[in-house]
Amino acid sequence: MNIDKNPIKIGDRFTRLKIIDFTNKKIGTSKVWKCKCDCGKICYLSANALKRKNTKSCGCLRIDLSHTSGKKAKGFKHGKSGTYKYKLFQRLLHNFNISLKEYYRLHIIQKGNCAICGVNEKILKKHLGVDHNHKTGKVRGLLCNRCNVLLGFATDSKNIFKKAIKYLKRG
Repeated sequence: MNIDKNPIKIGDRFTRLKIIDFTNKKIGTSKVWKCKCDCGKICYLSANALKRKNTKSCGCLRIDLSHTSGKKAKGFKHGKSGTYKYKLFQRLLHNFNISLKEYYRLHIIQKGNCAICGVNEKILKKHLGVDHNHKTGKVRGLLCNRCNVLLGFATDSKNIFKKAIKYLKRG
């Protein structure tokens, strides 16, 4: 016989949730309780979810914590993950180990122009990409997509570029 050591009772509180009624429903083997959140919303939760403390509110706590004075609450989203700036930051950090600040520093130094052909980013449909040495990982500068692909296909080989220049000079 399974005896519950800490039974849930009407009036019990779980963070922002207050138990207001018992339902005759079950989720699996767990009883379902009617709860009222501090924000006023009614929700139905299993006893297991309440006891494990993985449900703290109707969802309003996550929203409230994401909007607090720039502080990221542990275990909660910051609300910026869908933005272009955040995606760029994640790619830069993961692929090149540089910050968004460093990217913008390079952008200012190059005046928004590709380091090879000089085309300005405003003319392009894409932002300038980060060019790096594939052997050392060191960032060299910002390039337009065309020049970045050119270097990529040539596998950063100076010899291939010398041959390409010789070929172009033939007319």
